[in-house]
Amino acid sequence: MDNLIIIILILLCCSSLLAGGAFYFFSNNSSSSNNKQSLERSSIQKNQNELDKQSTMDEQYIKEAEEARIKAEKEMAKIEKDRLEEKAKAEEEEKIRIEKQKKEYAEAKEKAEKELARIEAERIAEAERRLTQTTPRPTTTTLPPTTTTTLPPTTTPEPVDTNRDCLHWASIGECKYNPNYMLHGCAKSCKLYANTNFPDDNPNCVGWARQGACQTNSDYMLKFCKRHCS
Repeated sequence: MDNLIIIILILLCCSSLLAGGAFYFFSNNSSSSNNKQSLERSSIQKNQNELDKQSTMDEQYIKEAEEARIKAEKEMAKIEKDRLEEKAKAEEEEKIRIEKQKKEYAEAKEKAEKELARIEAERIAEAERRLTQTTPRPTTTTLPPTTTTTLPPTTTPEPVDTNRDCLHWASIGECKYNPNYMLHGCAKSCKLYANTNFPDDNPNCVGWARQGACQTNSDYMLKFCKRHCS
């Protein structure tokens, strides 16, 4: 009887131990499962946070890139504007320089023309002054009488000049062109130039001389129309 009681007690003890172990086992399994789910949730939340952080960084990068693009476009627009302003300024300066050169050229040309006109006027005035100072050519009105009451000498007299300009007149051919006076009043000078060949008058010499060719074309006129330019 005592052994039976002992056995029953032992069985009860074992049952208690088995119940406690089962409770501990199931309790541990439940806690482990909860921990595992908690870790999974934590991992998912962490991944989500990483994704949100990455998304935020991407948006910030896109925003910064857009701001940089806008800034670069503004800078390029400013550079282009400055270039166009510099180009317009250079073109305006070039235009002003060309206009200045044209003005200076026109002024120099006008000054040169005035100077040439002044020189020409002085030359013409000098030529006119010389013409007015030239001894007038003798005319037939100063010829001695064609007849004389005195008998000619038995000997031929030595030819004489009755005017101090006879030699000059003879040198320009007046003995040929105005013989009525020259052969009598300037016989001595005409004798000296008796063998001198003077160029024949061009029928246009008179007209040329009246038009001022003695001054404008003196090289020809003083050689071939000398009588009309004296």
